[in-house]
Amino acid sequence: MASFCKKCTSEVKSNHNGVACELCNKWFHAKCVGITAEAYKFLKTCSAEASADSSALGNGNGGVMWFCQDCMGPASHMMKNMSAVQKRQDDLEAELKQTTKRMNSIDLEVKENKREADSRVNDNKKDIKELQKEVLDINVKLQMIQDDLAMNNENVKWSDIVTQAVETKFETVQLA
Repeated sequence: MASFCKKCTSEVKSNHNGVACELCNKWFHAKCVGITAEAYKFLKTCSAEASADSSALGNGNGGVMWFCQDCMGPASHMMKNMSAVQKRQDDLEAELKQTTKRMNSIDLEVKENKREADSRVNDNKKDIKELQKEVLDINVKLQMIQDDLAMNNENVKWSDIVTQAVETKFETVQLA
C-alpha cells in the first residue's frame, strides 16, 4: 500500500526521505515538513539503533519520536499527562510499600499480642481450675463439719449446755 505525503499529497517512496507521525501515522516528505537532510539522517540513525536495542524488549517506536504539526500539541499534552501519571504511579507505589511495611508491622504486633493473650488465658484457666479444686475441698470439709455438728447436736441437749455454763459460772464465783 502506497503512502502519500499529507503536505504535498505526492507518494512517499522508499528512496525518499519520509517520516511518519507517531500519533496519527500519516507520512510526510522530510523536506515538506522542514526536516533537514542532517536532521533526517540523525532521526533515521537513532531510530535504527533504538529499534535494534529495543527489538528484544518488544518496543517498536525506535526511541525517537516525530510528530506532525497537527499532532504536536496533543502529543505534547499527552506526554505531560503521561509524565504526571507516571509520577503519581511512582508516588502510589512508594506509599503502597510504606503501607505494606506498616501493615506487616501491625500484623506482627497483633500476632504477638494474641500469643500473650492466649498465654494469659491459659494461665487464667489454670488458676480457675485450682480455685475450683480449692472450693471443692472447702465444700467437702464444710460438709464434714456440718455432719460432725449434726451428730454432736443429736447427743447434746440444750439443758446440758445451759447446766454446764451455769456450773462454770458458779465455780468462777466460788473461787473468787
